[in-house]
Amino acid sequence: MTVGFITFPAWWWALPEGWNTGVWMIDTWTDAGILTAITLVLLALALVGLYRFKLAGPWRRVYVITALVSLYLNVFVLVVQSFQKVPFLAPLAPTQSEPPFAVAQLVVLVAFVWLGFKAVRGFHPGMSRPFLGMA
Repeated sequence: MTVGFITFPAWWWALPEGWNTGVWMIDTWTDAGILTAITLVLLALALVGLYRFKLAGPWRRVYVITALVSLYLNVFVLVVQSFQKVPFLAPLAPTQSEPPFAVAQLVVLVAFVWLGFKAVRGFHPGMSRPFLGMA
């Protein structure tokens, strides 16, 4: 679905699959299960704002923030798994407490904070100007 220049993110359709592929079948909650549950709650809020309230009033901001936070959580997990499974990165931070891992996560966090600030201020459905000031 397209709203102004924002398209419903294709990666959102994959989020419930994380839940369906075994997170709900485990006996104990892990960090991955908790992050998946948080992401699904954020997805639900974004969908309510997008489809029920048509991004009217405060729902525009709710949509943007929940979309960015859920994407950030997925990128956070990507960085964690990259340092666990990519042969080049694994020796740099075998326990994910070393400086290279912290720097990578900090760069991702700063990028998402900046993107979130720009998105909240710049996303106005129906406006014909480029998103984030990019032509």
